[in-house]
Amino acid sequence: RWLAEQRVGKLVLLGRRGLETPGAQREIEAIRARGVPVDIAGVDVSDEPAMRRILESIDQGPQPLAAVIHAAGLLNDAALGDLTEGHLSRVLSPKSGGAWVLHRLLQDRPRCGLVLFSSIASVLGSVGQANYAAANAVLDAIAHHRRAAGLPTWSINWGPWSGPGMGESMRAGPLASTLHALDPDAALRAMALAMARDLPQIMIADIDWPRFRPLFEAGRPRPMLAPLAADVRVDPELEAFRRRIEEAAPPDRVGLIEERLCTDVRRVLGLREGQPLDAAADLFDLGLDSLMVLELRNSLTVLTGRSIEVGVIYQHPSVAALASAVAALASAPSGEAPPVLLPAPLVALRPDGDRSPLFCVHAGTGGVEVFTGVAARLRARRPFIGVQAWGIRPGEEVRTSFVDMAASYLDAIRRVQPAGPYLLGGYSLGGVLAFEMASQLEARGETVERLVLIDSWPHHRVRKGAERRRGEELLIFAASLGCDVKLHPDDARISEDEAWARVEEAFGRQSMRFDRSDLERRRAVGDGLAAAWEIYASDSVLRAPITLIRATHAKGIPGVTEEQVAHLMATSRDYGWSDRTEAAVIVEQVGGDHFSMIREPHVLDLAAAVERAIK
Repeated sequence: RWLAEQRVGKLVLLGRRGLETPGAQREIEAIRARGVPVDIAGVDVSDEPAMRRILESIDQGPQPLAAVIHAAGLLNDAALGDLTEGHLSRVLSPKSGGAWVLHRLLQDRPRCGLVLFSSIASVLGSVGQANYAAANAVLDAIAHHRRAAGLPTWSINWGPWSGPGMGESMRAGPLASTLHALDPDAALRAMALAMARDLPQIMIADIDWPRFRPLFEAGRPRPMLAPLAADVRVDPELEAFRRRIEEAAPPDRVGLIEERLCTDVRRVLGLREGQPLDAAADLFDLGLDSLMVLELRNSLTVLTGRSIEVGVIYQHPSVAALASAVAALASAPSGEAPPVLLPAPLVALRPDGDRSPLFCVHAGTGGVEVFTGVAARLRARRPFIGVQAWGIRPGEEVRTSFVDMAASYLDAIRRVQPAGPYLLGGYSLGGVLAFEMASQLEARGETVERLVLIDSWPHHRVRKGAERRRGEELLIFAASLGCDVKLHPDDARISEDEAWARVEEAFGRQSMRFDRSDLERRRAVGDGLAAAWEIYASDSVLRAPITLIRATHAKGIPGVTEEQVAHLMATSRDYGWSDRTEAAVIVEQVGGDHFSMIREPHVLDLAAAVERAIK
């Protein structure tokens, strides 16, 4: 329609389905009504002989070929580690394969323009679309190659368009709220203006840079965006707030941030605007859970323009305390790294206490947010320090050896507590890691006071069973993070795309921002931990006593079926941990299954059992 409005002499529309394309006949009649002749053909643009015949037929007409617009494309999303040859060929063939065919057929036509519809995926990346990003990067390269040869070519890196189509995938991605959909008519007007600048590659997107950039650079600076600094118009409200912070005296600065944080905390907790909020109240007592911690962390990242660790929230669990901590971060000189609260990968979930800490190792999801409810309800005078997996923080490398992980965790722990006796714990897979840590400590002559295992299954008793499909694994993984995703018996057949849709819907039901990039990173960590579990072997027998706090009901996890878990629970009260210590194994049982035991209402009983173990 847009080309018809530009009064072109004739249009030739090509597509795999030709006139069978839904809605094609109606649109073509409207174009012809404008007096523009239209030919239609069903053809695969990557089929070079077929495309040559099309061009030859055009050459036989009275008008020369003036330009070709290549807008073909398909999506077949998958995580990087799951990409197959099929994923690649289905996406690359119509997009980059078709572009290369057009280049070959048009390279002897110096007056014929070629417009390649690329995507911002090849510039900024797009989670789950490595194949699509690569295909569009080929289009960008072809444009530069042709321009170097003097051939008129433009590659347009489009942001998402409104309406149905491939743009929907980006509008549902982790940065969706910062990428505004382009109105098609406005997008085409922008393209005409951009092409007048005569550049081989142009990105056209409506991006909320003040909100996009802190999230995009949360893991590390992106040099690509540095030239934009002077041109980016910062959100006026955020700019005014940051200016007030910079100009305020230190006591007033904390007050301003506290006021802003009250608004953010009300939103995250689902409170009404203006509803009273005690700045000194413990946020976890008010209902802050593990997913809300991530949501609040994202808000602080945007507010400060710095990458904020979740440990800042755990160590300052009230609005007043958090405001003071954020004020210190916001006041640090530009480019200065935020202060390290504890050596990585340790996170203080409960920093207060005058006795030696309990170091509790992450589960198979890698994060320590699962311990939020337990840590908040302990009365013992001990700090509760979570041990987070490598790879959770952006830029960290995922590790795949329990022995190496345990050694690195102990290096960090000894910087906090140089000598024993040590108190170690772990949930799920983390219990096996805690066991390995205890083994390494005892091998060095150190004393381990107790090993506290929260529904941990010994590596020598449970091994990975039948492979689950990635869609089912994703749902179970999200549930283990605290996402209220509904699990069904027929989930074994669910596709990964359907699973992502279910997870996003559950986040929306919980009024949480869906951050797919964070979940993808955690999933990669989980895959690494699962691989490490499979190869781990140890014959160690500890001197330290063990407390096992087990669930009441069986529940499977990725790679371990519910039947395997039920058999272990029925045949061994202590899951077989008595084989791994010379001391006694105390067994306690709390309500719920492997996932629900760490959440309301069972977390109250779980915290009481942990309390008894560490007194």
